Amino acid sequence: MDKKPLIVVSICAVVLLVLGSLSNVVGYQSVKATLSDSLLLSRTLNVKWDKQEEKLKSIFDAFKEKISAATTQEDCKLVFQESLIELEKHGFLGDLNADEAYKIIDDSYSSGNSYSVYGESSQTLFLERIGVFFYELSKRSKDHFGMFLSFIFLFYNRNHLVHMGSYLTFGKLYYCETFMYDVDPAEGYVKIVSPSGETEYNDSFFGQLERINPPSLGDPDISVVYCIGIKGFQGILIDHYYFGTAKEVGIGIEVPEQ
Repeated sequence: MDKKPLIVVSICAVVLLVLGSLSNVVGYQSVKATLSDSLLLSRTLNVKWDKQEEKLKSIFDAFKEKISAATTQEDCKLVFQESLIELEKHGFLGDLNADEAYKIIDDSYSSGNSYSVYGESSQTLFLERIGVFFYELSKRSKDHFGMFLSFIFLFYNRNHLVHMGSYLTFGKLYYCETFMYDVDPAEGYVKIVSPSGETEYNDSFFGQLERINPPSLGDPDISVVYCIGIKGFQGILIDHYYFGTAKEVGIGIEVPEQ
């Protein structure tokens, strides 16, 4: 029996096994390299994001220090203008430039907004102008669908850079039927300057103007009420920092009455 074909087949099988092993090693190294690159990119993005957050915080720390010393509308305008230039310099205004952003705020004074506002607080939601429309419509017509729409806009339209006539809510109240069993105030800092003087709110506070009581999507006996503290806000929202003007302000440390 000729053994040459068997030797040739054996050699081919060994070669194929070796090539297969090399292919697996190369494939493994390729996947390993891709994973390493992905992890490196993730770490790089995290570092960049951390640096951005640190820079944003440092800008608003300086902003807060300046605005806390402001006593007049002119003082506030100057601080707004200087801070917008700094925000634009570091890319926090997106496609908007500092002059355009300042004009939005400056024009709002002549249109009837008499309060200058600066804030950084938790439990603060923004109801934009279209949401305000549905909210006011629901109050006049007792329209539950309008209230539901305003509730949607309260939660899903609050991260825009520019606000034109928004309502701001500060804190939440929890009810079981008519019994209030818990509260969740806004916490942080808000500075208000009006023609008649200045006010600062620190630590915990609630909106005192009105209350948004959206329809319950679960247990009808359980409800959450949102406390409106600012109406007609025209200005800028970046992360949890906001500044601009307002038509009406009502904020206090007491839990709002029913």
